[in-house]
Amino acid sequence: MERIVQCVPNFSESRDTDIFDALIDAAYVPGVILADFSANESHNRCVATLLGEPSAIAEASFAMARVAVERIDLTKHSGVHPRVGALDVLPFVPLRQVTMDECVDVALSVGARIASELSVPVYLYDFASPDRFTLPQLRKGGLEGLTERMATRPPDFGPAKPHPTAGVTLVGARNPLLAYNVNLDTDDVRVARRIAKRIREFREALPGVRAIGLLVAGKAQVSCNITDTSLVSLLTVNAAVLKFAKEEGVGVEDSELIGGITTEDLVHALNDALDSEIRISQVLDAWLPAFLSLEDG
Repeated sequence: MERIVQCVPNFSESRDTDIFDALIDAAYVPGVILADFSANESHNRCVATLLGEPSAIAEASFAMARVAVERIDLTKHSGVHPRVGALDVLPFVPLRQVTMDECVDVALSVGARIASELSVPVYLYDFASPDRFTLPQLRKGGLEGLTERMATRPPDFGPAKPHPTAGVTLVGARNPLLAYNVNLDTDDVRVARRIAKRIREFREALPGVRAIGLLVAGKAQVSCNITDTSLVSLLTVNAAVLKFAKEEGVGVEDSELIGGITTEDLVHALNDALDSEIRISQVLDAWLPAFLSLEDG
């Protein structure tokens, strides 16, 4: 597998194991690896990480989309995480020997199929969007807000009204992103929302970091997306949340990473933590693909 696209579909379901099994089964397409699958009951959301060649990723992501549309009913959904669809977001990310333009082509192809074959309206975002719409712009006001805007800004593909049970799907092409949640030792969600607001406003030190405050399993959570890891590391975001939490008079219980992370981003965070200059070439696991290719040759 020389050319690798990452796909990170987010589904609005975390409580039905039968749906989990069906989604996982749909991901097993030749040429695709299901690298990670996580779920959060309070969010009522699950996230898969797929790796594969562009054409195989397109098939696997559409197969999972079909399961989501057939099995997830948004009219019965409850959860703290914002969402607009059963298959809520479907991003394609260039990882190895694949360009962003190729990921845009995959996004357009899969988005068109979701609309035409599953009758779900599709909005494009980030590099796939002609208008460079972002997820926060499209999600503003939730499904209700997006539905109201359909009259003046119709979907890129599909009908100008939500699917009755599957809502709307947002399909994009983007750079690697880190989804990182920090759980506070308080049940006051207002604290998490104030911290999230300060992170969003702290653009100079935290460029490209999106944050919202949620109540998850009885604890306030600061949920962050780091959209450009070349500008800010995981540790920098963690340090900012710790600082703002201390100023609010609360502590941090734990944190979690959702989905995958690259070796480069891990080394970036480690260097920040140790005030060091560790190089990726010093990470032995990074040499394994080259070693295995020598064996194959």
